[in-house]
Amino acid sequence: MCKLLLGLAGAIPAVFLLSMAAADAQQGCGPRGGDPSCPEFVVIAPSTATDGSVAVQANVSTTLFGGITPPNGFIVQLLSGGSCYVNDNGAAAFLTGFNVINNGSPFVTPLGYKPMGPVSIFCNPVSPPAPIPIEARAW
Repeated sequence: MCKLLLGLAGAIPAVFLLSMAAADAQQGCGPRGGDPSCPEFVVIAPSTATDGSVAVQANVSTTLFGGITPPNGFIVQLLSGGSCYVNDNGAAAFLTGFNVINNGSPFVTPLGYKPMGPVSIFCNPVSPPAPIPIEARAW
């Protein structure tokens, strides 16, 4: 037991010194960095959430959020059966964009993901034919 404690006592300062060296190496890094050894920073612009909830028609690409590109990301969830495709790089269509299936889990853009353009949604037909309710938020 004494050898183990003595071994740990020597390891703790070594870990501390290594972490201090890493901190010194990154001291010159900033959000604009430029040095490949610098970590990547995610800068999220402050914005209020925008509601893009809508009932869409099947087989029609519908633009969300009034055609405004979300500055930081978005979330989309189906409120009924069926499946939809969400795209932020042109009009959504069958097999084009992110596939959103009604399984209770919303599609959320990853942290730091900046949408490329206006977000659109395309839903496959449901039976019986009816508008498909979508909940959507942009931030």
